[in-house]
Amino acid sequence: MVDRFQQYLIEEYEKDNTVVLFIDEAQNTPVETLENLRMLSNLESSADKLLQIVLCGQPELESLLGRNELRQLRSRIAVRADIPPLSRKKAWRTSATGWRCPPRMAPTSSRERRWSGSSARRKGTRGRSTSSATTR
Repeated sequence: MVDRFQQYLIEEYEKDNTVVLFIDEAQNTPVETLENLRMLSNLESSADKLLQIVLCGQPELESLLGRNELRQLRSRIAVRADIPPLSRKKAWRTSATGWRCPPRMAPTSSRERRWSGSSARRKGTRGRSTSSATTR
């Protein structure tokens, strides 16, 4: 299966396409799976990495990535980003422009939508990005 995936990545690379694997809620990913992702990040051409990996998750993702058994994965992280909740002022600006959150993305509470700017489950969603190469 890995050989077929690598062949697919090579074909996309030859077409000058970048393949990106997004993993949402990555804080729930087992350590073994994260280690397998690290192994996938080894797939490369003679000049470039073939796969970009982006991990997105709650603040617990930071703790998970801090585990000793994930130090090799941690060393391959090229970009890290925290995405804080919108301030009241920025949330107001967003609504004042007429932008409306699509129904499938809307928080369950209008109060949370107006003031927290974060998901309905937890105030303060975090984003983490990990990549084994830079974009071509």
